[in-house]
Amino acid sequence: MTSGDGFVSSGKNDPVVLQGAAPDQGAEVTLPTDLAYNKVWGLHLEGSVKTQPLAPASTEQGPKGTVTVEGTWEGTFYVGGDLALKKPGLLGPRTVASVGGRALVGTRLSFETKLSPEDSKALQNGTFQMPDPAHPEAWKTGTAVVFKGQKVQGTEMEASYRCAAIEAGVKHLDGFAIGVEKLEGNKVRLLSGPVKGVENEAFAGLDAGVKFGLHNEKTLETGTLKTVELDLGTQAGKDAYYRFLATGQLPTAEDGAQNAATVQTVKLSDQTSVQASAGPFEIDWRIAGTSGERTTTTYASGAKDESLQLSYASDRTLFIDKKFGADQKLSSASYKVNMVGVDAISTQYFQQAFGQPPRSGSGSSHVEIRMTAQQSLELQAMAKDYLARTPHNVSGTASFARQLAEAKNPDEIAVVLARSQSNADLAEYLLHLRARVGKPIPGTLATNPAE
Repeated sequence: MTSGDGFVSSGKNDPVVLQGAAPDQGAEVTLPTDLAYNKVWGLHLEGSVKTQPLAPASTEQGPKGTVTVEGTWEGTFYVGGDLALKKPGLLGPRTVASVGGRALVGTRLSFETKLSPEDSKALQNGTFQMPDPAHPEAWKTGTAVVFKGQKVQGTEMEASYRCAAIEAGVKHLDGFAIGVEKLEGNKVRLLSGPVKGVENEAFAGLDAGVKFGLHNEKTLETGTLKTVELDLGTQAGKDAYYRFLATGQLPTAEDGAQNAATVQTVKLSDQTSVQASAGPFEIDWRIAGTSGERTTTTYASGAKDESLQLSYASDRTLFIDKKFGADQKLSSASYKVNMVGVDAISTQYFQQAFGQPPRSGSGSSHVEIRMTAQQSLELQAMAKDYLARTPHNVSGTASFARQLAEAKNPDEIAVVLARSQSNADLAEYLLHLRARVGKPIPGTLATNPAE
């Protein structure tokens, strides 16, 4: 099937239809009022109530990572209108120029569920039920569910002149989130707190029956959440958990809660695509985009965990994880680049670059590169050695090596890896480095056949 990015997908990023979920179609009731229409000017006012049902989608985060299933329902009331300049035509008045806008207010309910890749596959096949928050003790370790309820306010506008058209809109969201994550044994981690967000959308192009142009969408969400851990193996823990589900209030130490912490989250996304539509048919081809999530967890002792996730392409994601002690000194750092759907030749290049025997077979693979801070600095030293051996080289590998050599710290080195033009380019660059310098790329490489 074809994904929203315009690529033929193997199913990893395709929509997941939940059993009992509403079909992917909205409902809209519109109450229009046309005023002072004549051959030159036309004023159109309308109010409408629009709902959007659950439309879950899954996202593969790597060969050994979890899969996120998301669903959203939004009910919104719009009020607005447009003003148009018209000229007589053979088939009646035709619009030469127009400008319009709407204000909106509503409610959005959403959930995010993290599952193992095996559970996600079973979900798509209809053989797996979504995790039941009433019985988290039955979940697999690492499974998590987060629910959010938010108020929505915003504005939309559009303007056109002959065939040229522009559109823009902004939404502000403000609400609350609660969530549960299954830990080892009978323990769960609970979270609760406020979340806010902003969504901006813009389109510029042509609209003459067939609509064609560039579309950009930016989103930002921030949250300050409190978390605790609870043991469901005790009756007191179970009672405290069910009170949490009923009230949204986190259990306290008196209820047996442990490891209290504050979690600050920032999620952002910037996606640009080419859109084309005619009647009910629409194509959305993504040409550029980045997304990221930063999470900072601060414990009562003052110790802190930081994680950063950056997606530079639909098939490549960077993960950076750091731990700080109570004295705020860095105790450990790890870096991971996940690549999805790497072709067989590039997979073999990666394996040779890391000193592994090439995998046989013609199918694509999921590839994961892991490095410590020290190993990333060793990679940088290899890049400098490569440049010293080939001072006048202007190839793509030389440009890649130069970026590694100029990086100021391990974080920037990891970003250079993740921002390569393509997975195939990165595989070729690393293989050339290994061949010229004469030693394997530092770090750990894991490959798994893509299903």
